[in-house]
Amino acid sequence: MLDILNSCRALIKGIDENIKKINGVILVDENGLKYINEMHIKIDGIVINIDVVGVERSAIMGLIFSRTLSSKIKNVIIGIDYGEKIGLAVLVNSDIVFINSYRDRTIVLKIIKMFIDSIDSARKIVRIGLPTKSHKGYNDFVNRLTNSIGDDVVIEFISENGSSRRKIGINDRKIDEDSLAAINIALQRVYNDEI
Repeated sequence: MLDILNSCRALIKGIDENIKKINGVILVDENGLKYINEMHIKIDGIVINIDVVGVERSAIMGLIFSRTLSSKIKNVIIGIDYGEKIGLAVLVNSDIVFINSYRDRTIVLKIIKMFIDSIDSARKIVRIGLPTKSHKGYNDFVNRLTNSIGDDVVIEFISENGSSRRKIGINDRKIDEDSLAAINIALQRVYNDEI
């Protein structure tokens, strides 16, 4: 679980006998719940029981709830900027909960599947950019992506024109060009006009 949370750049804090109140998202197993009750620790936030929900899903849900304004998930949109480095952005209820870029396609597919499988949402969309120039392995990547996610996930292909040029800031943190492009791809709207 710590590997998942660390790879998502989540802020992780433990508890000890000096803690009297916890604010935020708490990931805990049955023994941890017992400890919290025995120590009379007050909780102001969301408790996710790892033993009930599972480790991977708990980590993803904890990450999402720590970065969104709501505990109700209405939609998840994943943006992908395919290239030599693959930019990846995950938005939940229009809040950016995860961004990064990778050179390894297999890792990207694993992360996408982990988010898709861990989130209960009626609306799941993966938006992948249509490259402006040919990229080795693009078709294979799209085929592997399509085969790895469920039928309840909509895949949309979005023009990449200008996706790297539109700038946004997140807490004054510099965002690499591929992650920025993935955010912009995720934020684009698609109009499916029947021809």
